[in-house]
Amino acid sequence: MKSLFFLILICLSIPVLAQEKTTVPIVAYWSKGDTLNFKIFKKIEKINDGKESQDSTTYYSQFIILDSTETSYQILWKNDFKQQISSLPFNLSDPIQSLQDINYIYSTNELGQFQSLDNWQEIATNLKNYLSLILQKLPTSDSVENSAFKNSMNQFLEIYTSKEGLESLVMREIRLLHSTFGAEYLLGDTIRYEEQVNNAIDNSPMNINNEIFLSEIDEENYNCIIVQNSFVSEEEMKSMITSFAEKLKLPFDEAFKDFQIDNNEKRVFSIDYNYGIPNYIYNKKTNKVKVKEQTGYRIDTIEIELL
Repeated sequence: MKSLFFLILICLSIPVLAQEKTTVPIVAYWSKGDTLNFKIFKKIEKINDGKESQDSTTYYSQFIILDSTETSYQILWKNDFKQQISSLPFNLSDPIQSLQDINYIYSTNELGQFQSLDNWQEIATNLKNYLSLILQKLPTSDSVENSAFKNSMNQFLEIYTSKEGLESLVMREIRLLHSTFGAEYLLGDTIRYEEQVNNAIDNSPMNINNEIFLSEIDEENYNCIIVQNSFVSEEEMKSMITSFAEKLKLPFDEAFKDFQIDNNEKRVFSIDYNYGIPNYIYNKKTNKVKVKEQTGYRIDTIEIELL
C-alpha cells in the first residue's frame, strides 16, 4: 500500500511536457464592423546599362468588414494618397484626386480567400475618366509618336479596365493580403505547386511555380511567419510580353525575339493566426531582361504594415 502511494506521488511530481504547436491554419475570424489600418510602402528600382533610378511612395489604407455571413465576407478597402498629391507633375492633382477617392468593395469566402471585385464597373469608369484627362493634357500634335502613344494608351485602358485586369493588376496589395488564407501550414514542410492564372493581357492561361512553407511559430503571441517563393518560366514571360506588344501595336523587331528574361518573387508574411490578421507583409519582385549586350533590372518592393 505504501509502495503504491509512493508511486502515485512520484507520478504526480513529474511535470507534464507541453506539446509544441507544429501546424497553423490561416483562416479569417472577422466580424461586421471590424476595421484595420495599414501603412503601404512601395519602391521601384531600375538598372539599365549601369544607370540606376529609384522611386518610392508611402500611403495608408483602411480595411473595413461591411458584411459577414456563414460563407463570405464583404470588405471595403480605402486608400489615402493625400501626402503624395502636392509633389505630382503636369498639374495632375485633380484627376488623381478623383482616382484616389475610389473605394474598392470586394468579397472573400468564409476562410478569407479572395473571390471577386464587386464594384469593378464603377472603378473602371473612374479609371477611364482619369486616363482620358491625362490624354487631354498631352501636346496636341499629329506626330507619329504622339498618335502611337495615344493608341497604346487606349489599348492599355482596355486591358486595365476589364474585371480580370482590375483584379490582377490594380489590386495587388489586396490580393497579397489574402494570398495565404484558406490553408493549414505544417512547420518544416514545403508545399510546391503550380498555379494557373489568366494573364490580364489576352486572358490566356499562365503557369506560376510556387513554393510556400511555415518558417516560424510564436505561440505566446499567436504569430507565425510564412515564406513564399514564386517564378514564371522564361517561355511564359516571353509569350506574355510578345502578346502585350502586339496588342498595343508596339514595334517588336527581330532583336527582341531573342531576349532573355528572368522573373522571381519572394513574399514574407507575419500573421496573427488567432484572428487571421496579417501584421506585416514583404513582397519583392525581380525582373532581369537581357537584349543582345544590354541588361536591365527592375525590382518592385511592397511592404504592408498593420498600424
